[in-house]
Amino acid sequence: MRKLLNLSALVLMLFAIFACSKSKDKKEVDAADPILTITAPANDFQFIKGGNNYMRFSATASDDLALSKLVVSLAWVGVTKSSEFDSNGTVTSTFDPWAPAAQTFNLTGKNWTFANEQLFGSPIPDNIKSGFYRITFQLTDAANKSVSVERVVEVL
Repeated sequence: MRKLLNLSALVLMLFAIFACSKSKDKKEVDAADPILTITAPANDFQFIKGGNNYMRFSATASDDLALSKLVVSLAWVGVTKSSEFDSNGTVTSTFDPWAPAAQTFNLTGKNWTFANEQLFGSPIPDNIKSGFYRITFQLTDAANKSVSVERVVEVL
């Protein structure tokens, strides 16, 4: 009887120890913002419009738990259209700045590398306004923390 009582006490003690241990269902806390390093293009990089010329970028992205997405957008730095004139001073053409839709890269895992990645799904049009454009890279992690990096580039 005493052995049975000791065995029962041991079982109860083991049950209490395992019942009080840490739950494996606890979520990890995202303690850090994601990290985004743009290696290309540099500020003032020149892209050539027309032909088969694409805007491209290279970058690394990381997070302590999980990445979610990288959104890349393009905006004209100036505020006006440009016009071409003939010898009589007549406007022969007007060019609008390039305004492609933002591009989203869905990411998984903790680390991601982009190498000479094409942007905006098509070559740089030849009938756009030349000048300076701001490329914004916004990286978001799975906890919805984000970081942005901007580059001002020139389109010739």
